[in-house]
Amino acid sequence: MSKPTFLAIVTLLATIAHRATGFIPASQYNQAAVLINDTIYVFGGSIIRPYTTVKSLYSLDISQPWISTNPSWVDLTITTGNSTVPLSDSHAMWPSADGESFYVWGGGNSRGQPLLQSGFAQYNTVTRNWTLPSAIINMPQQRDYISASWTSSGVAYIWAGEGDYYTGRPAVYQTFPTFYRLSKISFS
Repeated sequence: MSKPTFLAIVTLLATIAHRATGFIPASQYNQAAVLINDTIYVFGGSIIRPYTTVKSLYSLDISQPWISTNPSWVDLTITTGNSTVPLSDSHAMWPSADGESFYVWGGGNSRGQPLLQSGFAQYNTVTRNWTLPSAIINMPQQRDYISASWTSSGVAYIWAGEGDYYTGRPAVYQTFPTFYRLSKISFS
């Protein structure tokens, strides 16, 4: 085998090996992220052109070192294929008290449609399934651009947001300067 052919084969194999070692998520914005047991989960968001909301779900294990140019992202989007997955960007996301799942609430979408249960859903990181929590009391209106904070006991505090075309509201822009406390799947 000639030296140029050998070098071409080595280069090809190195390129294939590099591409197979890592998954790089597509460029998006307005996603939310949460840390659960040394794994970062990133959900939802939108792509820029054309403005399209996505149901992407990625994870990154941070318990092991990785090369910053090739982090070991895992695409979990395939597990998000059922109808309970909210199609949202600019939403809130927080971990459950048991450390096995996370909640998503609110957000808007490129279709301008209201979300089922105002976008309130739960993803179990162990079973890799989405569900809709069944005991919803005093559910506030869906809104996007919200902020959330949570305690280690699983209480989430949700602040503000807006309702507009992207949350399925009429074209009238509406702000929500209210503060909600979410505990045991009950808004107060």
